[in-house]
Amino acid sequence: MRDNRSRVLLVEDQESTRDGLAEALALAGYLVDRFDAGGRAFEYLGSGPTPDVILLDLYLRSDMDGWQFAEKVKASPRAAEIPIVAMTGARLDTQDCERARFDAFFFKPLELRSLLRTIERLVELRGGRVLGDRTAKSFIA
Repeated sequence: MRDNRSRVLLVEDQESTRDGLAEALALAGYLVDRFDAGGRAFEYLGSGPTPDVILLDLYLRSDMDGWQFAEKVKASPRAAEIPIVAMTGARLDTQDCERARFDAFFFKPLELRSLLRTIERLVELRGGRVLGDRTAKSFIA
């Protein structure tokens, strides 16, 4: 049987943050595909199930940073329309924020309720799938 829940692609190199976010997203009813590096996540985008939203750390310490990953996604015909929610613990200047063409932006530490509401809104705008037997609204209320 096919699982029709909304899917989030999580790209975060810090294991504790990645695991905590994946658990919170799963509890909110999302399917979560998690990666610690941009290259592997981008390969998965080309062959795996298409996510409804990408949750992306900007300063990945791996083969490519989040900025590079986002550029590749936006240039990919298969993935260009997938909303990207960026997150970072770094302080960015105005130019960085303006050049970032992200659908949403969060600074760490993350405010989980706000993040979940934003993801739910982006999924709804895309005509996304259901959240299983829960909704993000019931999880964050």
